[in-house]
Amino acid sequence: MINNDSNPSIFIQRQIEAQLLKSVIEGLSFVYDEAEIIKNIRGSIEKIAFENGRKFKKEQKDNSLLTYAKNWKKLAEGGSLTIDDFKLSDSKLTFRITRCQYAEFYKQLNSEKLGETLSCCRDQAFLNGFSDNIVMQRSKSILDGNPSCDFEFTYKNQK
Repeated sequence: MINNDSNPSIFIQRQIEAQLLKSVIEGLSFVYDEAEIIKNIRGSIEKIAFENGRKFKKEQKDNSLLTYAKNWKKLAEGGSLTIDDFKLSDSKLTFRITRCQYAEFYKQLNSEKLGETLSCCRDQAFLNGFSDNIVMQRSKSILDGNPSCDFEFTYKNQK
């Protein structure tokens, strides 16, 4: 699946990353502690996501919830996410993800832990790069065995 600007969708990118990193982690775990490998990879992924959030903010020239909601549209390209109960106001964005092809893919790989490292941990890090004024809460996730991922983003009042 290729999007209009000839770059692979985010979902395709994550599939490629997961297949590569799963093999790398398996190989390195013969020599190093797997938990430490995952911790280091996660740190790198979070740094990349933070920088991507900064880049998105700079491109959009705005760090409002409305602008942030656009990022979720990109993540859902090609039907990779089914987003329900989407509600947006000036100060709050809430929604539930009821189907996640990312989670389905990681489960097929028998690598839910890798899914948390490659995909889920990016949410907070991207947001941190995008805005200091938005707080995220995720009460549950599909990769943790729940039927949905529930998100709430609140815009903090500046004083």
